[in-house]
Amino acid sequence: MKASKVILGIILTVNILGIGARQLEIQKAQAAAAFEELQNREEYLTLVFPKLIREVQVRLNLVNVPGNIKSDLKEYDPRYRRIIEAAGQEADENLAEYPREIGFSHMFWAEKKRILNQKYGINWKTPPEMNPEVIFD
Repeated sequence: MKASKVILGIILTVNILGIGARQLEIQKAQAAAAFEELQNREEYLTLVFPKLIREVQVRLNLVNVPGNIKSDLKEYDPRYRRIIEAAGQEADENLAEYPREIGFSHMFWAEKKRILNQKYGINWKTPPEMNPEVIFD
């Protein structure tokens, strides 16, 4: 009788420790996910939010700064930033044989917009679309 109680105690202890270890792994995974979310929020607050506030100010004409060039806010969104950079590199590679002269920037932006739209389904606005009052070469 006494031996069976000892064995039962050992089995219960092993089961409890096993459950505790699994619970600890779950907590570690949850903590890692929470940390990553905090990093994304911090990145958003430091990169996107100030740009968003500035964009709202400019669009509402609260700030009238000569030479202020607006850009698509997707460029600052952590979800899109790397994709947009990769599309820019791909557009540059696709246009490698064209001379970098007046008007090239329009060709580059059109190619980048095409890549983003066709390959990734992203509707990116070019600098001329964001700044119709500005003449780009």
